[in-house]
Amino acid sequence: MERKPLALVIMAIMTLWLPPWVAIAQQATRVPKPEEIRERVATARTRLKLTPDQTGRLESLLKEEATNLRAVESKYSNDSSLQGRRARIKEARAVQNELREKLTKVLSKEQMTEWDKMREEARARAREERRQRSAPSK
Repeated sequence: MERKPLALVIMAIMTLWLPPWVAIAQQATRVPKPEEIRERVATARTRLKLTPDQTGRLESLLKEEATNLRAVESKYSNDSSLQGRRARIKEARAVQNELREKLTKVLSKEQMTEWDKMREEARARAREERRQRSAPSK
């Protein structure tokens, strides 16, 4: 008889704990759409004062990143286990870090500093969106 309340408590905890992990995993592997890539390139062109060559190389790198993230997403699309979500996040971060490494060969140090600011601003916006989505409705 006492197992029912324990099971309910466990289900309640999982209901509260699991959604943030799902949102984090989804965000980590979210593949940018072509229009989002174009928007990122346009923003970078302005904020980083990119040359035409840098603009083309950045666009190619962002498309490559999207392809790689799509592959990660596809690889784990049927794995909803905690280990699968962790592996998806780890691989997506590796793809993002690979992009940053390649960008260091395209952008100057000053441009990389500004790129990192742009990246952190995007992460802050994503965190805020997740927070708003997970906030209880009134």
